[in-house]
Amino acid sequence: MYDVGYKCSIIHAYCGNWTIPVYCELFSGNKDEHSVFKETFKHFLEVALEKPKVILADAGPYSVAILRWLFEMGIVILLNSRKSVK
Repeated sequence: MYDVGYKCSIIHAYCGNWTIPVYCELFSGNKDEHSVFKETFKHFLEVALEKPKVILADAGPYSVAILRWLFEMGIVILLNSRKSVK
C-alpha cells in the first residue's frame, strides 16, 4: 500500500476464508521493495510465536537473494516473478 511519503508493509495470516493482519510496519516512501520486505520479515520473526512454513507474495520483493534467504530458513515461498525475469 502506498501513499504520499511512506509505505505500509503488512504481513497477513491466511486462515481458510479469513485473512488476518498479524504484523505491520511503516517505511519511508523512497525505500525499495526488497529492503522493505526483508526488514519487515526480519522484525516479524523476532516477535512471532512461530516461523511460517509458506509465504505468498507479489512480484515487488522478487530477487534471487530473497529467494535464497527464505529457502535457507526452510520457508517455501510462492512469489510472482517480474515480467522481465526469464
